[in-house]
Amino acid sequence: MDSETFPNQNSCTNSCEEPYLIPLSYIVFRTHWAKSTIEFDVAKRTLPSALVFASVSATFIGPGFSMGFIGQGYSVGLIYWLFGIVYGLQTIFVGIFIAPKLRQIPNAKTLAGVYAEKTNKFTQLIVGLLSVGLCAGFASVMLKAGGTLFESFFDWPLWGGVIFTAIITTIYTITGGLRASVATDAYQFVLFTILLPIILIIMFFYWNVNIDLALESANESSSQFYSANGIVGILGLVLAFFLGESMIPPYATRALASKSDNIAYRGFVFSGVFACFWFLVVILIGLFSRQIIDEGIDQDNVLLNLLQNFPPIFHYLVGIALVGIVMSSLDSLLNSGGVSFSEDVVSWFFSSMDDKYQLNLSRIGIFVISVTGCIAALRVESIIDGLLTCYAMWAPSIIPSLIYILFLRNVVNLAVILSILSGISVTLLMQFEIIDFSVEPIIIGMICSIAFLFLGHMGGRKWQS
Repeated sequence: MDSETFPNQNSCTNSCEEPYLIPLSYIVFRTHWAKSTIEFDVAKRTLPSALVFASVSATFIGPGFSMGFIGQGYSVGLIYWLFGIVYGLQTIFVGIFIAPKLRQIPNAKTLAGVYAEKTNKFTQLIVGLLSVGLCAGFASVMLKAGGTLFESFFDWPLWGGVIFTAIITTIYTITGGLRASVATDAYQFVLFTILLPIILIIMFFYWNVNIDLALESANESSSQFYSANGIVGILGLVLAFFLGESMIPPYATRALASKSDNIAYRGFVFSGVFACFWFLVVILIGLFSRQIIDEGIDQDNVLLNLLQNFPPIFHYLVGIALVGIVMSSLDSLLNSGGVSFSEDVVSWFFSSMDDKYQLNLSRIGIFVISVTGCIAALRVESIIDGLLTCYAMWAPSIIPSLIYILFLRNVVNLAVILSILSGISVTLLMQFEIIDFSVEPIIIGMICSIAFLFLGHMGGRKWQS
């Protein structure tokens, strides 16, 4: 169906630019100024399971995933749902085994703080630096998504949309801390989970998409994808989606801010179940888009091109939801990165800081990550590729050592440090093509991280004895 079916769409979109700012202003000013680090960092550890569920879900249903997976459904087909299911299973696994364990550590405010409780301050510094770097990397991907949306809806330059998204999100994250982040996450989560399934329903009943034709083209595309990547490449993607976002700083913060370990368990498990169904919805939207929009569309722009065929008012509402959900993902990253900058990095050099000074340092950290993300966003080529690059950095450096310190009683500090440094070093060398094993970097990184963890544990225990 052509966009001419709904007249005056461009004029409606342009006329909606001013009222579009109203809900954004509401989000900014509905939060209050956090006055203590315990409130700013972990919302006084009072999050109920409903908010944990909505906040965790809002982080992964953001355009980074939704736009990316719709693009993959359009170009690759149903095979990409496999990776969505893997992601959901990862979240369920975290909810059952990891999140409750984190919540049982009473003094930690960050993931690096968990390492400090289980190992030493030096390990906290290393994990803190990795956390800040990862949050900046993920933030650049979210800002790229936000800039792309403003470019599509309002004909802004990409850099203008990136900067505007960063300014609005940084303001309310700096003022309200985690509570502001979680409140806006819940609001945007509800809006987005209503509107996007409506798109799929309209495609079914209004445009009468040919399901047989869609499945036939999906099988062909999936076969081509398998042939191009092979079993090793697909295994690398499975590992990336299963391990890449496991306990990234925003998720760890949600677990640490829960009222209890049982609430952390329920929030993450429900979110994982929801993820499996959500990714099917977005994959189907991408798959059915083949019958509605032209071929050769850039993957990141499939949803935006599809919306051009919808009534102007719906086009506008989805635009609001998309920009809002970008901010929901971004604010989580900014908050976690800023808090880790203060609690884990700066505090290593200055052990005694009063609460107000530390709170201001967190706000400075948020600002620095936001600026860094804006600069890097202009160099991000693909949303999904940007996410996978961040996953490849995070999983080998953190996941093996995190499981080690949470489930073993006799922790060897040397093993943890060797695991972290070997995992990130090998992955970086492969990402920059300094070394090449013709295998996905995350696979080699995980192997090295686990191997050095084992060697460090055995060698450390032998030395201690």
